[in-house]
Amino acid sequence: MTEHDKSRRLLILDDEPAVAQTVAFAAKRHGFAVRMSESPEAFFDDVAGFEPSHIIIDLLMPGMDGVEVLRNLAAGGCGASIIMMSGMGSKVLESAQRVGIERGLRIIGTLPKPFCRNHSNPRNCVPCWMRMRNTGRIPNRSRPQIMKNCWATSSPRCATTSSSCTTSRR
Repeated sequence: MTEHDKSRRLLILDDEPAVAQTVAFAAKRHGFAVRMSESPEAFFDDVAGFEPSHIIIDLLMPGMDGVEVLRNLAAGGCGASIIMMSGMGSKVLESAQRVGIERGLRIIGTLPKPFCRNHSNPRNCVPCWMRMRNTGRIPNRSRPQIMKNCWATSSPRCATTSSSCTTSRR
């Protein structure tokens, strides 16, 4: 593996597969090798084995929250560039960012969720629909009306109205 290959490795920690797959899709389009973990335990195994150059961490995880994950990364001397994501609001992201920086981690940004843009009906966006279905906000038998220009399918913007997504993380 060349040095360039090692500089484009992304590890995603998120317990929601639809969200992780959406982020992975975008990262792969930008030349990253991507690995996804749904639990902190699998994530730490992947940190050691995959040696990511970049990490995206969801702050709200069952079993171990994102701040605890940051503490463990710092204790292990992690040198990867880290982006934190959460649907808990900007204050939570800013607080977690401070914790990471204070512990010597290379925090390069935050990603608020949901990150669907410019559509009036979250049932038209597959990641939002999956999140809503998984949290019991819509019945499992419902199907999304997949739009031709949905951000999740490859276009950067949905083709409907400009109102923002109304779904919440949990």
